[in-house]
Amino acid sequence: MNRDDLQQIDRAICGEIWASDAVNRNLEALCLECGGRFAGSDNYRRAVDMIIRLWQEYGLHNVHAEAFPFTAWQRGAAVLEMTEPARRHYPCIALPYAPTCDIEAELMDVSYGLAPDFEKAGDALRGKVALVTNGAPPGAGRAPHRTEKYMQAKAAGAVAFIFMDNEPGMLSPTGSLAYNENGPLDQALPSIGIAYEVGMDLRRWGKRGNVRVHLQLKNDLARATSWNVVGDIPGFDRSNRHLLVFGAHLDGHDIAQAAVDNASGVIAITEAARVLVAQQQYLPQTVRFICFGVEELGLFGAYAYTRAHQDEMERIRFVFNMDVVGGNGTLGFLLQNCPELVPHFEYLAAPLGTECHIHDTLVPFSDHFPFVLQGVPAAFIASGPGEPGKRGWGHTTADTLDKVNEQNVRLAAALTARLAIRVANDVGGWPGRRRNADEIKSTLEAQGIARLMRMEGVWPFQ
Repeated sequence: MNRDDLQQIDRAICGEIWASDAVNRNLEALCLECGGRFAGSDNYRRAVDMIIRLWQEYGLHNVHAEAFPFTAWQRGAAVLEMTEPARRHYPCIALPYAPTCDIEAELMDVSYGLAPDFEKAGDALRGKVALVTNGAPPGAGRAPHRTEKYMQAKAAGAVAFIFMDNEPGMLSPTGSLAYNENGPLDQALPSIGIAYEVGMDLRRWGKRGNVRVHLQLKNDLARATSWNVVGDIPGFDRSNRHLLVFGAHLDGHDIAQAAVDNASGVIAITEAARVLVAQQQYLPQTVRFICFGVEELGLFGAYAYTRAHQDEMERIRFVFNMDVVGGNGTLGFLLQNCPELVPHFEYLAAPLGTECHIHDTLVPFSDHFPFVLQGVPAAFIASGPGEPGKRGWGHTTADTLDKVNEQNVRLAAALTARLAIRVANDVGGWPGRRRNADEIKSTLEAQGIARLMRMEGVWPFQ
């Protein structure tokens, strides 16, 4: 493919994306008509039907839903009361997979829940309620994920887990707990999210003496079915067996519209599909689009897809996974421990006029990760909140349509569509390769991810 062809394609893709109101229109429809699209809800099923209709309208082939089993969780009432040294009631929300409970115990502050914090707590945490802050203090390096902190607290013998936000604003954070589908329904600790201000109040009382809390939760768990949505743009060269995959999780949390996380990613891949259909004559290999279900509860849809499509794994050249591309930050293109792809994508992206941070950071908390475990090269694509160390609006009641940076959604769609054309046509050659099991295991061990997976009971290797 020559330079003139590429420039013509770029003008067509960018012109169509910026001249159309499709991004605005589809974002609004998904958020207003389907709400947060929580796994197992009627809103999620409504969103599946909406995406199927859109993709069929845009000309994708073989658009269909693929069912898979999972454990559904339904939120009920949540009550947090301090009983000593004073009596106070606080707002809170249950964390998904938290069971019904009625317990009272002493509260223990474990700070940010870093490894040294749990080492310092030691056996004293056993039988107590662990209070842990989101994120990490300045200069501490990588902030452990919520599930890492939860598993540490559970392993230390805590009877409940309280996850405190690290930013003012009176927003209680949600987010699922580690959950093993092969275990019992009520395997998780009673767990809640509380606002920064609530956590600070509890800590002030803790300076005056031992704090006891009473936690009451009423939640339901049941075996259920969810769906991934799949559709293709067939490649024109039937001898080319390679696949390019665009993915985004369709589900969100039930406390808001899940607009940034992740309606923005769903609409970005939908927009990429819309404009790439018109460039089908330049796609020698098939491009597959997948909206994954139940990402927020543990990547269940992506794991189900990789299990059901084992024969495809060797054919997938690359996965573009868009998760939270509608934030205010610069787009990040995280190449999942594939350092050989960094200079290649820098070369491909340089003339495209879109600022994008490209590096090989491995992130195990989105739908590309089950593909990475299969050795498939992938990118986690996100924009972030725009301020270093900030969490943004995701996983709170503030994740609403007005927070979405629609310009970034368009940029993500245009950038990845143009990159897909180049990758499909081997512009600059293709240095990517599939990793073998030993390489994957070594990487997970070196980056501390293996320990968490073993604690969760999801380590897939011998």
